[in-house]
Amino acid sequence: MQKGENLETIIPESFAREHFVLPLCMDGKTLAVAMADPDNTLLFDLIKLITGQEIQPFVSSKTQLLAAIDKSY
Repeated sequence: MQKGENLETIIPESFAREHFVLPLCMDGKTLAVAMADPDNTLLFDLIKLITGQEIQPFVSSKTQLLAAIDKSY
């Protein structure tokens, strides 16, 4: 399982900030993503399209995501 290693290149910073998402780790073809709104199927599908990976969503608050994005990018 790949954790944190160049995952910021998978989802662009501007996209991450606009949609409150952050890649966490990758296991094979599955990307774990922290999201403020994992029930947003359009966003979920867009992340799949951008990354080419299956998505495993994890819920996080917008505040926590912004702080993590600041550290990651």
